[in-house]
Amino acid sequence: MIEFRRLGSYSKLFLPLFLSACGGSSDGQPNVTVSFSASPSTVVAGNPVTLQWSSTNATRCTASGGWSGAKASSGSETVTPESAGTVEYSVSCRGEGEAYGRSVSVEVLPVLEVSAAAGTLSTAEDTSVSTTIDNFSTNRDALESLVYSVSTQAANGSVALDGAELTYTPAQDYFGSDTFEVAANAEGVTAVASYSVSVSPVNDAPVITLTANGLPTDTGLDVLWADPTFEIAATVTDVDNAVSELIYSGSLNATTVTIDAAEGVITLGVPADYVAGPSMVDIVVSDGTDEVEASLDFWGAQIMSNSPDRARVTQLFGDVRNPNRQIDHYVYLDGISDDALLAASWEALTYFYDQFLPEGDASREALIDGMFNLVVIDFPEGAVDPIEVTTGCDGVDETIYCIGDVAGQAIPFLADLELYDAFVDVTLAADIFSVVTTVPGRGVALGRYNIQPLVSVSNEPGAYGPNEMLWVLKHELGHSFGWLGDHYTSDFLAEQSNGTPANDFSNLWGTVDFWYTDISTEDEYEKVKWQHKFLETTSVPGWNTTDNTTNEAVGYWTGCYYHDTNCFRTSYNSIMNGDYTSGAEFANWLEFRATSDAFSYDPVAKEAQYLRAIHLQGAKSIEVTLPETSSEGLVVAHSARLPTDLFAIDWFVNGELVTDWSAYGASLSEGAANDDFAQKLTFPRPSSGAETSIAYRIRDLNDEPAIEVEDALDDFADVYGGRFSFEGGFYTCPENNTDWEGVVQQYCHITLSAYLSDGTVVFDAPNRGSLVSSYPNLTHFIERSGLGAQVMIDWSKF
Repeated sequence: MIEFRRLGSYSKLFLPLFLSACGGSSDGQPNVTVSFSASPSTVVAGNPVTLQWSSTNATRCTASGGWSGAKASSGSETVTPESAGTVEYSVSCRGEGEAYGRSVSVEVLPVLEVSAAAGTLSTAEDTSVSTTIDNFSTNRDALESLVYSVSTQAANGSVALDGAELTYTPAQDYFGSDTFEVAANAEGVTAVASYSVSVSPVNDAPVITLTANGLPTDTGLDVLWADPTFEIAATVTDVDNAVSELIYSGSLNATTVTIDAAEGVITLGVPADYVAGPSMVDIVVSDGTDEVEASLDFWGAQIMSNSPDRARVTQLFGDVRNPNRQIDHYVYLDGISDDALLAASWEALTYFYDQFLPEGDASREALIDGMFNLVVIDFPEGAVDPIEVTTGCDGVDETIYCIGDVAGQAIPFLADLELYDAFVDVTLAADIFSVVTTVPGRGVALGRYNIQPLVSVSNEPGAYGPNEMLWVLKHELGHSFGWLGDHYTSDFLAEQSNGTPANDFSNLWGTVDFWYTDISTEDEYEKVKWQHKFLETTSVPGWNTTDNTTNEAVGYWTGCYYHDTNCFRTSYNSIMNGDYTSGAEFANWLEFRATSDAFSYDPVAKEAQYLRAIHLQGAKSIEVTLPETSSEGLVVAHSARLPTDLFAIDWFVNGELVTDWSAYGASLSEGAANDDFAQKLTFPRPSSGAETSIAYRIRDLNDEPAIEVEDALDDFADVYGGRFSFEGGFYTCPENNTDWEGVVQQYCHITLSAYLSDGTVVFDAPNRGSLVSSYPNLTHFIERSGLGAQVMIDWSKF
C-alpha cells in the first residue's frame, strides 16, 4: 500500500526511490516473468497435451509435477498423460539472482466407453414405426454428441435415421420378424445395438384395375359392344388370397348386374332397361374381409340382333324399348364392310350424338339424352344388304342420290326388321332414317329419309371421309328432323352451258311455307312465322342491317334454295346454308372438327327441333271420349311423355289456367309406364253453361327456353303454320302470303277437326271465334296445335 502524506520537501526524494524498487529486484537486477499454458486443458488419457511457456529475464527453467527436467527459457513440449485425474504441470525460471514459477492443471478423462442394449420394435404390416434411440450409454459425458448410423440394414424392410429418430418401414405386404443394427459413435469409439422387429399380419384388400380396350373415340370414351354381355379387361391381384377365391359384385349405370370374372376379363350382364351411350361400370372385389371398388367410363353399344344371314342391329345410343324415349334415329351403313371404315363410322356417330348434335348446349344435351334413340344397322360378311343406293336420277346434278328409290326400299326393309325375334315387343318407328353409303354422291333428304357418303377414312377434301359425312348428316338431319329448308341459293342460280337456269323450281314455290319452318315466301317481315325469334325488331337483321352475320342474328335474310330474291331465310350462314362458308372454315372442320356458325343450327332451327321432339313424344296425341248420355262427362287423355325437368304441361279450362281440379269437380291422373296415356282428365258435365273448352300446352322450363313461339288457345295453326301438328292433312290456303306472281297457290296444314251435327267435318277455320260464329250446329272440335291440343264441346248437343 502506498500512503501519501505531507512530507514537506522530503516528499520529492522518497517517491522516486520507492517506484524504482518496485521495478527491479532488490539487488538491482531485472525481474523474471513467466507465462505457461496447456492445450487442451481437458484430455482423454493417452492423448497428447501441448505445454507452452515463455519467460523474460530468465536464463534457465526447470519442470516439475507431471513432467520434469531442465527446460529452455522458452518453448513447447508435448506430454501424454496416461491416467485419469488432475495432473499439475509446473515450470520455474531463474535469472540473475531471481526466480519465478508458474503451474497449470490438466483434467485427464478416462477413455470413453459406449455400451449398447438390444432394442425391440413392433408394428403392423404395411405400417411404419418410429422411435427415439435411447439404448446407448457411456461411462462419462462424451466430448461430442453420439452419431448414429445403420450398420446392418433390415432384411425385410428399411431403416431410416434422422438424428436420434429411427423409423422402420416393413417391406410391402411383409409380416413376421426382422432385425437390423444401429451403430453409435463418439470420440472414435463405436458400439452396435441389435434391434428385433415383430411385424404383425394385416389383411390386404384386393387390387383391381379396369381397362376398356375398346374402339377409341373423340368423346374420350372407348366403345364396347354387348353381345349379349360386356367384357371389361381387368387385372386383379391379392397378396393374401388366391384370386379364384375373391367375390365380385357390380353395377352398370347404378343398376346391379351379374358379374362373371375370369383371368384378365370381367363379363357384365346388361340390365333390361339399359340405355346405350356413355356408361359407367362399378366393380367391387372382396376377399371376405376387405373390399375394393374400381370404376370405368365407356361408351356402351348393345347388339340387339346379330343373326349370321341378316342385318346386325345395334343400339348405339338410348333404348328403343323405353316408352319414354320416342325419337328413333336409324342409321343404315350401306356397303361399309371394311374394318377401318366401319370403325370410323362408329366413332363418327358417337361424336355426332355426344358433341356435334348437342352443340355444347346443356338443354339440347338433356333433350337428346332423355328422348333420342340411335340404332345402327350394318351387314357383316355373308349378310345381304337389301337397299341399293344409286345416283343419276336428277336430270341436272347427276351426283345427287336417288332418295326416292331408297325411301321405297327402306319401307319394306323396316317391315321385315319388325319380324326379327329381337323386335317382337319393340315398335320400330324410324322417325329419322339415315343411310351412310360408300357410293360417292351428294347428300339429300326426303321427309324422314336422308343419304350421305362415307367412302374413305381420310378427311382430306374430296375424300368423302368421316368428318365430311358428319357435316352432311347434320345438314340433312335438319331437313328430316325439324323440317328445315336449304338456305343456299347456288342451285337456283346455277346455269347450264347455254346460260339457261339449270334448275326450275317454279312448281315448288307454293309449297315452301307448307314444308319448311325456316324459309318462307312471306313478303312482309312482320308476319313471317319466325318473327318471334328476331334478334332485333326495330332493326331486323338481313332486312334493315347486315352487319351481324352470326347465327344469333335471326331476321329476314333474302335468298333460299328456291329463289334468290323472293324467298327468305332465318339467318345468314348456318349449317343449312354453306354459300358463305370459307375454304378455311371447311378445312378446319375436316382436319380438326373445329366448329363455327357454318356447322351449327340457328335459334329457329333449334326451336323447330324442340317442337319436332315434343311432337314425336306425343304432344298432339289427344284422345277424347265423348259423353254417350246426358249425364256423362268428358274424358281427355294424351300420351305426351316428357322429361319433367325440361317441360311442364299446363291445363286450361275455358281459357283459364287450372291450379286446382277439384274446383271443377274433375280429376287428373298420371299414367304408369305401361299405360297407353301419360295423363287422363275426367271432367264432369257442368250444371250450367252450353260450352266447355279444355286445352293443354307444353311449356319449356329451361332458363333460356328454346321454345319461344306462342301457341294461342283461340287461334289455330299459329305455330309455324301448323307444321308441327299431325302430318298428312292439308287444304288450299284462302290467300297467299306473298304478292309474288310466281306463287300461284299455297297450301295450309290441317290442325283442326270440327264436327257438325249433320256429320260434316270442318278443318279450315282460322280461329275459334270464326268457327263458332260460322257453324251454329258445331257439336265439338279438336285442335292439335304446335304445343299441345284442345277440345271444345257443346254439352247441349250431347
